[in-house]
Amino acid sequence: MQKEGVLGVLCVDSQGLCLASAGAVPEAQAGVVAALSAHSRALLGADAVATVESPQSKVVLTNCESAAVALFMQPSAA
Repeated sequence: MQKEGVLGVLCVDSQGLCLASAGAVPEAQAGVVAALSAHSRALLGADAVATVESPQSKVVLTNCESAAVALFMQPSAA
């Protein structure tokens, strides 16, 4: 990945099917990404950007047309 701190990206459909991935991403978590994305849309609206962060990792979730995109990052990355 070209931006410092970015570990990978995962793109999934609304059913949790992995459409594309790059870098070090847990493809087995595609269903979780789809569910979190759906919940963030319900809470924040269609163009929501949600962040889930722990001391070990950070995931930024958003939607693009009919797909959910998860950006996996190191926790200190902006």
